[in-house]
Amino acid sequence: MIIMAMIGQSVENNRAKKRQRVIAIKDQVRHVHTNLQQTPEGYVPTPLRNALLQLLIARLHELKSLDAKDPLPDSLLGELRAELEESKQQSTGDEPAPILYSEKQAVLIKRQLSQLSQLVKSLYEQRLFNHQQAQHYIQHLKLTSRQISLDIAWLTAQQYDQRGNWKAAKTALAQCLSGYQQLSKYCNMDERIRAITQRLEQLKAVQEKVILEQKEQLEDQLKRIADEENKWRIKQDYED
Repeated sequence: MIIMAMIGQSVENNRAKKRQRVIAIKDQVRHVHTNLQQTPEGYVPTPLRNALLQLLIARLHELKSLDAKDPLPDSLLGELRAELEESKQQSTGDEPAPILYSEKQAVLIKRQLSQLSQLVKSLYEQRLFNHQQAQHYIQHLKLTSRQISLDIAWLTAQQYDQRGNWKAAKTALAQCLSGYQQLSKYCNMDERIRAITQRLEQLKAVQEKVILEQKEQLEDQLKRIADEENKWRIKQDYED
């Protein structure tokens, strides 16, 4: 009877461990999947997206082996496999994140990128990513966050420009250009650099035109003053 009790306890312990493992897998799947779903397309590095999708698929297979009746694997596996296949077809090169046109959108995406960084750190601590992978993914997320900050600074510069504050616009655009040029060492910033360079050249031409017009106006004023003085002298000479 003692042996039977020990066997029964062992079976119950194994069942408890299995239940705990199922709960842990489901929690991890939901957490990773939610982060992927909530981050807009183009803001998760393709290698990281692929790694997270592969992790989800592996975890769902494990869940299925532990509990064949659980509906979660069947409802998600097909979707994730298709998403992974599509992601593998995309470029894994130096394409930048899409240009942002809303400060509110930028705040939300930067918050989501921060959560992704925390997720990568957590997966590294669980030994699901190695040190080199984790460092690479986190560095890429930081670069994306930096791009977003520069895009918002660019929006501010455009607002100065639209209000005719060309001096402030030139200063802000020059700062953005410098930032994008630094980022161009890591990813393709050509579109942004080209657009800002073009606008800076236009603003330079506008400024030169304004300066020329102001110079001409000043010369006209000085000429009128000189003419008035000459008339006054002639009048004085005539009266004398």
